[in-house]
Amino acid sequence: MDVVNLIQENPIAFWGGLGVLLLVVEVFTLTSVALVLGSGALTVSAIIFLAGLPESVVMQFVAFTAISLIEYWPMKIAMENAKKNWPKTTGDIEDQIADAPAGTVKENGYVLLDRAFLGDREWSYDTDDELSVGDRVSIKEIGGNKLRIIKKENV
Repeated sequence: MDVVNLIQENPIAFWGGLGVLLLVVEVFTLTSVALVLGSGALTVSAIIFLAGLPESVVMQFVAFTAISLIEYWPMKIAMENAKKNWPKTTGDIEDQIADAPAGTVKENGYVLLDRAFLGDREWSYDTDDELSVGDRVSIKEIGGNKLRIIKKENV
């Protein structure tokens, strides 16, 4: 049995099954492509079930393509907006260091940052500079779980 005959004999089951299969694939891939295509297939299945349209296999594929494209654009815009609002991660380390807060040297080899940096305000540190408690410092780099800091001049 070829696919065209399968679609003609039971289009609701074909499009519904394809939609569910694509949604299951989305669970494992997390690409959002399978989500859009799966919801497009489920929408075509619902249209066929509720309205009985379209009867032609070609029109069903046209409807599937059109619905998937229409659903793709809002999904793309939502994903781009979400990316703008995602917190930076350690993968963007150069950007993180450029935006890192200054800090003040505390006792016992710790620095207290003006605001949280990578989830914490208090960090242990390494430095080549001569530092005293209360000195203002900035972050030069990160090495493991320690900050590499330098003394701020003109403070």
